[in-house]
Amino acid sequence: MLSKEAIMKKITIKRFYYMEVILTAGWIVYLMKFYFFYKEAYFYVDKRLSLLLQVLSFFTDNWDKAFLYFVLGFLLMVVTLFVTSIIYLIDRGIVEKKQLFFFIVGLNSICFFSLFLNVLGVIFFILLILAATLVYVIFILGNVNWNEERRKYEVGDIIDMKGPFETKEEAQRATKLSFSKYPENAKFGLGEDIYVGTDNKYYADIYIEVLKK
Repeated sequence: MLSKEAIMKKITIKRFYYMEVILTAGWIVYLMKFYFFYKEAYFYVDKRLSLLLQVLSFFTDNWDKAFLYFVLGFLLMVVTLFVTSIIYLIDRGIVEKKQLFFFIVGLNSICFFSLFLNVLGVIFFILLILAATLVYVIFILGNVNWNEERRKYEVGDIIDMKGPFETKEEAQRATKLSFSKYPENAKFGLGEDIYVGTDNKYYADIYIEVLKK
């Protein structure tokens, strides 16, 4: 029988996959509207000008709409990178879902790359770097807070879950890998509980076995 934590993990990851579907739909709508606007506005730009002058000319008559699309594009980048990172962190131990994750990454890459195929591509590239930096900072701050919360654990508290796995040996290897991520001088000792779920696959709960002084 699946533990409560394992069930919650499945529910959580499904929500993020649903968010990816919604984001993909959002990207499609955004790209269609943006390129419709871009094609119409770029028609009046003198193509004989240098790239920089073309960008300046484009902004001269369309700065308000262009700014709006930049803001929306930046927000889409941030949310997409954030959700994809969450999926990676939650599902990285599940071999069966690697192909799905790579498909998501490929789909996101296509969306990002589509923004670079115009004279405003350099600006979108800068926005992508800023979005990635913002998401990285968010995860760094979140990791610091998580480390602070980890100090409040008690004996028996589950701190991580792995699975599903086809064999018990795979589950054991995954737990050993998790153990190696914690320093030897950590203020707690870890234990593992490997069990078979209702889907006849193996799961592993990693819990606080002992608190060190």
